[in-house]
Amino acid sequence: MGRARTTSTTAKRPEHTNLGSVKGVSKSTPVLLKLQSIVPNLSDPEISLADDLYDQLSNEMRGQFLGPMPVVDMLSEHLPCEEKRTCADINIRVTAHHFDAPFRPALEDLICKAINGSGVLKHLYFIDTHNTVLRLSQGVPEAADRKVDISAVYRSSSDVDPSKIIPSFSNLRLAVELKLESQDIVVDPRGTTPEERQTEGFEHQVLAAIRARGQLAHYALQHFQHQERSHVWSLVFIGLEARLLRFDHSGVLVSERFDWTTGSTLTEILWRLDRSFDCDAGLDEGVDTSVVPLQKDDSENVEGARAAFAVEKEQIPYPLTDETPLRKVYVWDDSTVTAPGDIPQKRALIAAPAHHHSNSPVGRFTMCYPAYDLESESVCWVKEAWRLDEPGFEKESETYATLAKLNGMGRHIPEILCAGDVRDEKGEIRVTRTQDYLGQPWAALAENVHRYVHFRIVFKTIGRPLTTFKNTRELIQVLKDVLDAHYIAYKFGKILHRDISIGNVLIGKDGRGLLIDWDMCKRTDATKSPRRPWRTGTWQFISVELLMKPNDTTHRLRDDLESIFWLLLYVVLRYHYRLPSLDSDREDPGAQNALPTINEGFVDSLYDDASSENDDDDDFDPPAAAGSGSHMDWSQLQAYVHYLFDDSTVRGKAVPTGGVRKRDFICGGPDRPDHPSDAQIGRAVDDAGRRMPPPLAQLVANLRQLFRPVYKDNDVAYAQNAFKNSKLFAAYFNQALQSGGWLDDDAAEPDHFVFKSPSRQPESSRVPKREREEDEYDDCEPEALKARSTGVAALLRRSKRVALSVGEGSGPRSSHIQSAPTALGSNGLPR
Repeated sequence: MGRARTTSTTAKRPEHTNLGSVKGVSKSTPVLLKLQSIVPNLSDPEISLADDLYDQLSNEMRGQFLGPMPVVDMLSEHLPCEEKRTCADINIRVTAHHFDAPFRPALEDLICKAINGSGVLKHLYFIDTHNTVLRLSQGVPEAADRKVDISAVYRSSSDVDPSKIIPSFSNLRLAVELKLESQDIVVDPRGTTPEERQTEGFEHQVLAAIRARGQLAHYALQHFQHQERSHVWSLVFIGLEARLLRFDHSGVLVSERFDWTTGSTLTEILWRLDRSFDCDAGLDEGVDTSVVPLQKDDSENVEGARAAFAVEKEQIPYPLTDETPLRKVYVWDDSTVTAPGDIPQKRALIAAPAHHHSNSPVGRFTMCYPAYDLESESVCWVKEAWRLDEPGFEKESETYATLAKLNGMGRHIPEILCAGDVRDEKGEIRVTRTQDYLGQPWAALAENVHRYVHFRIVFKTIGRPLTTFKNTRELIQVLKDVLDAHYIAYKFGKILHRDISIGNVLIGKDGRGLLIDWDMCKRTDATKSPRRPWRTGTWQFISVELLMKPNDTTHRLRDDLESIFWLLLYVVLRYHYRLPSLDSDREDPGAQNALPTINEGFVDSLYDDASSENDDDDDFDPPAAAGSGSHMDWSQLQAYVHYLFDDSTVRGKAVPTGGVRKRDFICGGPDRPDHPSDAQIGRAVDDAGRRMPPPLAQLVANLRQLFRPVYKDNDVAYAQNAFKNSKLFAAYFNQALQSGGWLDDDAAEPDHFVFKSPSRQPESSRVPKREREEDEYDDCEPEALKARSTGVAALLRRSKRVALSVGEGSGPRSSHIQSAPTALGSNGLPR
C-alpha cells in the first residue's frame, strides 16, 4: 500500500540526525531544549509565530515517530469495531490537478462534501476550516489560534443541524491536513530486512516536512490541552495518498501510505473511528473516564468545595470564582493495597481546571490544579502527569516517602494525601502504547520512545508561588529553607533534586520554603551511566557547565546550588528591582564586594549554629535613595533578562547548548560591559526609587564571586573544596538573614514584562493558509534551528520599540497570577 521514497537525512545536517547520534557518547543526560523547559519562563517580548513553534516542536520530537505501521494492524489493534461495515466505499473524485493553483482553494470543501454525503458517518461531521480559526479556551493567547485544514467534529445526535456546530479543539475528534509530496512527514525505509529498516531514519528532514510534522504535533497538543485524552488521531493527505497518525504521550504511530481517493481504506478508518463513540457524550476509548462531569446529586459537594476554595484563596495560585467550571476526578490510593494484584481504593475529588498545560504532546504532560477532597472535606493540590515507567525511575510518591523519613525534612516538603496510577473503567492502568511497537519488522529507527504511565499525586499542603513573596527577606528565607531541604536530601537521603526552578519552590502558610517536584531527581548511589538520551529541565536556571558541555558533564551538587543562584537573580529582577543602565558608573566606593576567605570556621559560624531568625545585627544601613542615575525601564530590563537567561544555540548540534552569557555574567569585569557589575546591581531600584536592600545586594555579589574561580580560572581544586557540600553556599544566606537593612514592603509585584501579541489582520488582507504554506518552503534553515547571537545593546533598543508598539501604558501589564481558563462545550461555546 505504501511506496518507497528516499530519505533526505544526511551527515551534512547533523542537527537532524536521530538520537542515536548522541547515545552512548554522553557522560550525562543532556537537557533537551523543549518548549516546556524554556517557554514558561521566557522573557523574549516577541511572541513566537506559528512556523517557529512548529519548527521547534518538530525538532524536540526527533526519534518519537514510529512506523510505517500497516494500516490493517493499526485498525485491528487501536480501532476495533464489532459493527460490520455495510456502506459502500467513499469515492472522492480528486486527481493530481486539484492540487494545482486554480483548483486548490476548493479542495477541502470537495472532500468534506464527499465524506459527509457518503452515509458512512453517524457521529462525525467534517468541516472545511482551512481558513477558519478554531476556538481555544479563554486564557490561551490569541496568537496561538490555529487553522486546521479539515476538522472532523462530534455531533451529539443525527437531528443536530451540523451547520450550527462551531468547530473548536473542544469538539474536535480528528484533525486532517492536506500536504504536498515534498511535505510528507516521514520517509518509508528502503531496507529489505527488519534489521536494515531499524537502522534507517524515519523522519523526513527537509524544511517543508519538518514544519508539517511540527504543525500536526501542535494540533495534537491543542487536542490534548482541551480534552482529557490518552491519545488523539490525525490524518495527513499527501497528494493522492495519506497516512493515519496516532499520538500518545510516548510518541506517534504513523501508518504506511494509502490511497484516500478510492478503495476501502479511508472508508474503513472513518467507519471505525465514528463507531468508537459509544455514547451520546461522544466518548471513545481514548477519553479519560477518571474525569467525569458533575451531576445534580453532587450539588451539596460542589457547594462545600466552593466554600473551601474561598477560605484557601490566599494559597491557591490562581483565582477561582463561582463560575469556574468544576469536575469530579478520581485518584487511586496505592497505600490501600494490602496484597499484590489488588486494585487500590479510589477517592473522589471536586477539582478546578488546570491553569497551565504542557507545551509538548509527548512526555510527562504535567498539569496541576486545586481540588476538594470529599473524604477529608479539605482543599488539596493535585499533580497529574505521565510518569516515565522504566528501570531506575521510581514513582514520585515513593521519593516523597523516602524524604519524609529523613530527620528535619518534613517541614520542607509538602505532605501527601494519596497517590497512585490512574485506571480505566475496567481497573486497568492507563499506559502509553507507542513503545509497544519498537522493534516490529516494519519499523524504522525511533530511539526516543519510552513507556509512560498516567499518575496522580495529591498533596495536603498547598503553597503559594515563589513570585508572591511579601518582601525580599522572605524570599531569601524561602530559598534558605530550600537549601536546607536540598542538604538533607543529598547528605542523608543520597538524593539530588536536579530541577531547582521557579515552579518547584513554594511558600507555605508560615512563610517558609517548600521544595517540590522530585520526579527528575536521581539517587547519588545509583548507576552513573545516563538512563536515557535526553532529560528536560528548566532552561533559565540550569548551570553554566551543564549548558555549555551537556555531553561531558554529570549533574553534580554544585549545579543545583548554581540553579538556586540563578533563581534568586531571576526573581529579584523580574518581580521587583530594575538595574541601572549598563553604561552607568560600574563602581561604588561604598560597595561591600570582598568575598570572605573560605575556611571551616567561617562556614560553621554561619551555618548550623547561627539562627536565621536573629534580626538584631545591624550590619547594613537601610537602602539609600536611588539618586539621579539612569536606570533601565521595564522593557529594557526584560530585554536584558531575555539576553542572559534564554541564551541557547541548536544549529549544527544534536544537543542544544547555552550558558555563555551566564558565564560572562559570573566572570564580570570591565571587559564584559554587557553585564552589570556588583556595584550596579547594588544600585538597582524599585518603582518607588528605593535601592535594593544592602544584604540582598551583598548576597548576590557573594554568590557571584563564589562561582567566579570555577568559570574564570577553571580552578578545579577550588570547585571541589568550595562545593564539596552546600554549607558554604548556605552560609551566605544565613549571613544575609542575620543582617539588618531589609525592607518590610518590597514585595513581589505583578509581572512587568510585556509580550507582543500581534493583532490579527483583517480577513480580506490575510494571505490564505494554503498559499502561505506553499510559498514559504525553500532550502533555508527553520527559524527555530538557527543560531541566534544578539548583542544586549540591540536587544535593549528592540525592546524599547516593542514597548512603544504595544503601548506599554495603554493597558494592564501581564500578571503572574491569571484567571483560570473557561472551558468550552462540545459545540465550541463556553459552558
